[in-house]
Amino acid sequence: SGAEYLVLTNNPIYTPGDLAYRLRNAGLPVPQERIFTSAMATAAFLKSQRPRGTVFAVGESGLTTALHEAGLIITDH
Repeated sequence: SGAEYLVLTNNPIYTPGDLAYRLRNAGLPVPQERIFTSAMATAAFLKSQRPRGTVFAVGESGLTTALHEAGLIITDH
């Protein structure tokens, strides 16, 4: 019907691309641009607090990808 929508998830493990693939295999063709994860929300919040800041991240690729895409630098300290 052309209705706008956004799929939200509180699971930060997967990237939107990963989730789009999983949903497509389950019979739901959701483009990755329509998926917003808690990792993306975290990255957006951190970027708003300190653009181009550094973070010590403990998480999977969903989190680290979102942090990098927000322009944050992951450090080991």
